[in-house]
Formats: sequence, C-alpha cells, structure tokens
Amino acid sequence: MRSSSRRTPVVAENASRRRGLYSIRCSDSPVTRAAIRVNVARSVRDRLGLLGLLVAAFRPRASLVVEILVLRQQLAVLSGDGR
Repeated sequence: MRSSSRRTPVVAENASRRRGLYSIRCSDSPVTRAAIRVNVARSVRDRLGLLGLLVAAFRPRASLVVEILVLRQQLAVLSGDGR
C-alpha cells in the first residue's frame, strides 16, 4: 500500500470535554481551509455592512451641515458683512 502524504485530522479530546464540540486540528485539510476562508469572508462582509450603515446614518447630517455652511456664506456675501 502507498502511504498518503496528507495528514489525517486529529480530534482534540480536551476541546470536546470543555465545549462539548469536536475540534479538528489539521491545517492541511482543504475542507478546513475552505471553511476558514468562508468564515473570514462572512466576517469581513458583516463588518463592511455595519460600516456602511454607520456612514449612511451620518451622511445626511454631514450634507446638511455643508448646505448650512454654504447658505451662511451666501448670506454673508449678499448682506455685505465682509466689507
């Protein structure tokens, strides 16, 4: 028989006792790497979504502040306060 160059996953017994879950410690597993990539992608997507919500919440206020400053500048120019 040929020996496989891949390592077999090892179930961590200590982790299963603590959390009641099985933890696989094998960085060479393509399934584990794919699951990690999916989790990272979801985390990044969720954080970008939250950042977008924050930006959207403050954008109207920022545009109103800019509009008020522009209107004040126009009033100052038209009333001749700068002379």
